[in-house]
Amino acid sequence: MAKYIILFVLVFLPALTFANLVDDFSSGLDAWTLQRRPGDFVENPGGQPVVSILSNGQTDTVATFNTAGVVNDFDIAVSFAGASNMTGNDSYGLVFGLQDANNYYIAHLFPGFPGSAFRVQKMVNGSLQAVFPGSTSDHNVGFTFARGDGSIAPDALRVTRTGNNFEAFVADSSAGDWQSFSGSSWIDSTFAAGSVGIGERFNSTSNPTGTRFAMFGTGDLGIDEVLLSTDNLLGDSTSNFSSPVPEPSTTLLLLMGLLLGLTPLRK
Repeated sequence: MAKYIILFVLVFLPALTFANLVDDFSSGLDAWTLQRRPGDFVENPGGQPVVSILSNGQTDTVATFNTAGVVNDFDIAVSFAGASNMTGNDSYGLVFGLQDANNYYIAHLFPGFPGSAFRVQKMVNGSLQAVFPGSTSDHNVGFTFARGDGSIAPDALRVTRTGNNFEAFVADSSAGDWQSFSGSSWIDSTFAAGSVGIGERFNSTSNPTGTRFAMFGTGDLGIDEVLLSTDNLLGDSTSNFSSPVPEPSTTLLLLMGLLLGLTPLRK
């Protein structure tokens, strides 16, 4: 019986553990690798469970999620915590297919633009390029994240990959679900399997608070958690977000406990 338990853990545990992951940044960037401009990352500013990236002009800032590892097909999302003010050049984004700090894709959203804007680019040997013709132009996502008082509402960006097919989605509390938009799907084969994470491509120097990431998720459950997080204003602690997706270590303990409970003891 013991050998079957070991086999089950070795074969099935990775899928159970890593298919659905969520990080609400309450522990800062403990589970992350800072790939580009590490000095621009600020963990838990003011004690808030968010990660802020300082304003840095037009320079990439990238961090990858260690727990997700290197993946090919994926479904990832990140939520932005909202801000009292953002200009058109303030953005946040998702990084994927990362081979190293100079080779990766980045899709990013500019919630400060009227109607918002979406762009997707790729860094190839340290040189920023378009992924497809027009990918670096502003793609209107169909609704704005700006509120009547000038603040930017919490919102989220999602990217999926199946083979060489990609699709992006956006969401906020008023939309109620993920929304696709014109220019939100594309095909590219520059980078295959790679690391995934967060980043920004553009950020104005007029907003010292920079971009604030609230939650990162992968898989069905992780994506749902990111979507739910858009219901929370920055002033509301993101620790109030529901978190049904356990950390990998918690999953392991629960699973081992279940297996041990089901295994009869030998005298």
